[in-house]
Amino acid sequence: MSESRPSIRAVLFDLDGTLWPSDPAHAAVNLEVLARRGVEMSTEAYEADYTVYGDRDAFYHVSKDVKGEPLPADVIGEMESEAEQLFWDRMDDIPLYDGAEELVRSLRPAGFLVAIASGSRTAQIARFLDLSGLADAVDAYVGADDTDEHKPNPAPYLEACKRLGVEAPSTVAIEDTVGGATAARDAGCSIVYGLPFTNATQGLLDGPATCVVGSLPKLRAALLALRTPVA
Repeated sequence: MSESRPSIRAVLFDLDGTLWPSDPAHAAVNLEVLARRGVEMSTEAYEADYTVYGDRDAFYHVSKDVKGEPLPADVIGEMESEAEQLFWDRMDDIPLYDGAEELVRSLRPAGFLVAIASGSRTAQIARFLDLSGLADAVDAYVGADDTDEHKPNPAPYLEACKRLGVEAPSTVAIEDTVGGATAARDAGCSIVYGLPFTNATQGLLDGPATCVVGSLPKLRAALLALRTPVA
């Protein structure tokens, strides 16, 4: 007899690159801020290895990898604030992926709790939720300033579970990067759905993702199919 999966109680979302296509804008801003400190990297190299990180961690790892040692912590703190300001100054609207609003709004009526576990800071997540109009559809969110460890460490997902009051095996996670999916898998999420929005499809399939779903409308159908039938 095959082992049965626990009833799914919550859906945990990554944010950038999962619900909205913000990663290219984040990358452009972060590379500009790094270049102002003499740290040069191509867009391709950044997008290949660093989009899983929030701004602070990205600045740490890029400067360490390029220069051999990271920039000082106080400088990285200044860069983080600078990048956040630049990003929102240049982001004219919130271009959600097709089907994102319908997906998120369908989950609580279906009986699921909803959380965001992101590498962005909590203020950025709150601003996204406010501007996108999705604040009333999300039960909790965890940002980079909420945990000591960040993706690909499982800490953000474990903290999201704690805030929702659920165990990780009763959750599913939605991710677009290998590092993020690794974090969700290692946290113990029952299913890790990968999304193909950031050219990481093969890496997701080769490693941490349970499966890759081609679009958010298809993902919505898959999630709603996980509802526990009423006896």
